[in-house]
Amino acid sequence: MGNCELLDTKNSVIYSEDVTFITYGIQNLVLIQSGDVILATTKNLAADLKTLLNSLPDSSAGPDS
Repeated sequence: MGNCELLDTKNSVIYSEDVTFITYGIQNLVLIQSGDVILATTKNLAADLKTLLNSLPDSSAGPDS
C-alpha cells in the first residue's frame, strides 16, 4: 500500500496501491490509485461510480479481443 500524507483533509476516502498521495485542504473527495489509473471524484458522485466503470472499455480484454 502506498503512503498518504493528509493535511487539513476532511471526510474523504483515499487509497493508493503504490504511490504517495499528498492532500491539503480538501474535503468530501474520493481518490483511488490502482496500477496506472487514478480515480478522483466527489463523495456525492461516488454512488454513480458503477455506471462510469461499466461505460469504460475493458482494458483486460487486450487488443486482439
